[in-house]
Amino acid sequence: MYFEYFSVVEVMEQESRDLNKAMRSLDQIHQDLAIKFDTQYIDTNNVPLTAITLTQEDGVSALRVNYERRVPLFYNLDIVGTFDKSIKLTNAGAE
Repeated sequence: MYFEYFSVVEVMEQESRDLNKAMRSLDQIHQDLAIKFDTQYIDTNNVPLTAITLTQEDGVSALRVNYERRVPLFYNLDIVGTFDKSIKLTNAGAE
């Protein structure tokens, strides 16, 4: 569960460093993330792309992931992880 979360954060950080991402639509960003999720073995059943939204923080665009992951432990007990992270989009190399 945590390995998957750290992979999601890594993919979002890669996305934030790419040029012109702040000017792209959420659908375009989701398309890029879907490809990166596949290469990082992130299951979209566990982390749906709809859990990633585009927000504005202090006038800067940011990607925010917010989801809950439930893993069976035994019998009727589950472990539940709640994950919420925002990463500001930057135009690396832009001046």
